[in-house]
Amino acid sequence: MSSGPSGHEHDIAAAVTRAVERYRQSRATGRAVGVDEVLDVAADSSDFLATRTAVIRAISEGATDDGSHPSLPTSGGAADMPKIDGYGLVGCLGRGGMGVVYEGYQEATGRRVAVKFLLDAAVAGEAARKRFEREVEVVAGLQHPGIVSIIDSGVRRGRYFYVMEYVEGKPLDEALKPGSTDVRRCLELMIRVCEAMDYAHQRGVLHRDLKPSNILVDERGQPHLLDFGLAKRVETGEGGSRPGLALTMSEPGQLLGTVAYMSPEQSLGRAESASVRTDVYSLGVIAYELVAGSLPVKMGGSLRDVLARIAETDPSPVSALRGGVGKDLDAVLLRALEKAPERRYATAGELAAELRRVVHHEPVLARRVGPMGRAWRWSKRNRALSITGAAAVVVLAGVSAVLILRVLEERDRANANARENLRNFQLAQQALVESKQNERYARENFGILRGILESADPERQGELTVRQLLDTASARLDASPPELDLTEASIREILGSVYRKFGSYRRAEANLARALDIRQKHPGDDAALADCLHHLAAALWWQGEYDRAEGYYTRSLEIRRRLFPGDHRDTATSLTHLAACRLRQGSREAAQALYEEALEMRRRMLGPEHEEVAQSLNNLAKCYMEAEEFDTAEGLFRQALEMVRQVRGDTYAGTAAASQNLAACLFEKGDLAGSREAYRRALEIRTGLFRTGHHLTGASMVGLAQVELATGDVTDAEGHARDGVAMYERHGRTAHPDYAEALATLAGVLAATSRCSEAEPLQSRAIQVTSESLPLDERQLATLQGRLGECLMALGRHSEAEAILLESHRRLVAVRGASSRAASAAAERLVRLYTAIGDAGRAAAYRRR
Repeated sequence: MSSGPSGHEHDIAAAVTRAVERYRQSRATGRAVGVDEVLDVAADSSDFLATRTAVIRAISEGATDDGSHPSLPTSGGAADMPKIDGYGLVGCLGRGGMGVVYEGYQEATGRRVAVKFLLDAAVAGEAARKRFEREVEVVAGLQHPGIVSIIDSGVRRGRYFYVMEYVEGKPLDEALKPGSTDVRRCLELMIRVCEAMDYAHQRGVLHRDLKPSNILVDERGQPHLLDFGLAKRVETGEGGSRPGLALTMSEPGQLLGTVAYMSPEQSLGRAESASVRTDVYSLGVIAYELVAGSLPVKMGGSLRDVLARIAETDPSPVSALRGGVGKDLDAVLLRALEKAPERRYATAGELAAELRRVVHHEPVLARRVGPMGRAWRWSKRNRALSITGAAAVVVLAGVSAVLILRVLEERDRANANARENLRNFQLAQQALVESKQNERYARENFGILRGILESADPERQGELTVRQLLDTASARLDASPPELDLTEASIREILGSVYRKFGSYRRAEANLARALDIRQKHPGDDAALADCLHHLAAALWWQGEYDRAEGYYTRSLEIRRRLFPGDHRDTATSLTHLAACRLRQGSREAAQALYEEALEMRRRMLGPEHEEVAQSLNNLAKCYMEAEEFDTAEGLFRQALEMVRQVRGDTYAGTAAASQNLAACLFEKGDLAGSREAYRRALEIRTGLFRTGHHLTGASMVGLAQVELATGDVTDAEGHARDGVAMYERHGRTAHPDYAEALATLAGVLAATSRCSEAEPLQSRAIQVTSESLPLDERQLATLQGRLGECLMALGRHSEAEAILLESHRRLVAVRGASSRAASAAAERLVRLYTAIGDAGRAAAYRRR
């Protein structure tokens, strides 16, 4: 006699029943609900994992047409649904020429997935099977937030399949309505698509079938590339693929791809000539269609006619099809759509950069092709027709004259079209005004630049420095402002940015403040306003005016969040700079939150391994350094270092910087052996990169000298310290805080070898340099004061030592807190001083601190 189900089993069965019922009810309303969304009714189950697996199996076993995705074709009933161990399939998402895609769930995690099956081998054929295998191999090696990733793959009962992440979204041309969605929004999204494709290209992968239906846009506005079924591996020259993988999944003369988005070389059946520029053309078609609302080449007629038009017919400028589109965007898209591959952008990254320039109203690199240029290119492609055409021009000229007379005679018949003609005229007039305005803007910029350069007179003034040229330009703007305010704003923004890089922060502030005044008087270009606010904030930050800088950084961030909903590089930059400002203001937790937001944003945009992601890891590590959480900081610094090494190589300048940061962390932590090794690695890279020396090389020398001094290797420490000081002096960095650190390090070596009389003037000079530097680094100044105090103690100048050691302690308590290691070290110096002069009471007081 068998026993009935246990209470545990009843509990699971009841939970499964509730979850499945809720799932079916939700699907019946037309919403593509996931399993995770209905499991809350089973939250009180005694075995949640078992319940989840049972729910997935129950749903998949009962899947029917009604249970499929509500907006897509469905499969047959449950009997037709494929079975894969570890997965439950619930419906058909769609069918294509190569395979079928099902919606399902991974039983182990409850994760929603999409499973693509190749058609039965008898139907698909050997070429399709190889192409399917190629898709799995290609996509499995791509890890980017803009590319759908593969989770699993295999063969089930002779049918090939792979499992990929499920993206809840719409095809590109449904997420954005071609021809009517805001142009800026279209371009912002296309920039992301281009960046994802550029990532694939850098790893030796071509797509060859880019089209809106192969790009899903999720609810956050993030595009996801999918269906690499026609992908091809190419040699990157940088280890992006292995020899022997550069095979093409087609025969010569075979058409691959979707006709509307096919490049001219593909339309001619030259699949073997596919390159990065082939995908660039397809990206250009997609961008053109989004903005204009129509394809660049008409699709009507026979396939032969369509292919001929793709190969021969130049597209109309987008501005001719949609009002308000500038000529710069025309130039960019027409370059991407060039018939000859060598005239297109070399990479998808270049196209992304150009589109970003259009969005930010910056000058583009593409040249506009005029009617004569287009005619010449057409004649090159159609030599025979061009001869006939030349003769026809004479006839057409005569005919045109007759037609014009006829139009004038019959103008009354055109009244029905008058309003449309007037509208077109107004659009053309607006475009002409805009063109003239841009021409004036460009001419003024050029005239100012020419005037600045022509004012340089070596015979009268001697050799001019960049700083002198900047001063000349600024004086000319003050004395004779340009006719157009926006011209002045642009020039002053350039001057302000360059002044800041040369350390002239007050001049930078003055120019950028004037530019901001102008920008605020001319509303409309919010992206330029945000940039100006950001640069002005940076100029104030470098002067130590953190409260004022915070206000401008915050305004810039707010504008960028509004302009670029979701993730954007400019927004991540704003978050990073505002975090640095908050950190200087002492708001470490607020700074950490901003750094973490910037890090996650960059990971979503750029993938888990990217140089900008490494920069964010580095910034977050510095935040933990401020909190003296050295173990956490070390882990982040090591991640950043390994990431830069993987992305840019062992001899890249950024690798040296990451190694230097890790070394400083290890030194603070007390891991002197690890610190020495990291400093040596940074020094080796920088010595190789900068053959004639560089101040960064000097920084590595000084860091290594500090470690050697701490380990008692004073001979090597003195050599590296002196070399570091000389390097800063040779490269004109004697007003920089890093030079002060170099002087102090050399002074420390001299003091350690009983040469305090030589060390004292170096320490004093180091304090002077630090005090005069902007922004003032209170912690560095306090640390240098402590070192000078120790030197004065050794020289027996106790009253001078007491004054400066008390000031050092006060500063460190204010900056780092009374319980910090730095403040404790400062208190210990005072204990030694008061003990030396016999003041036991004060020594005991500071010992208790």
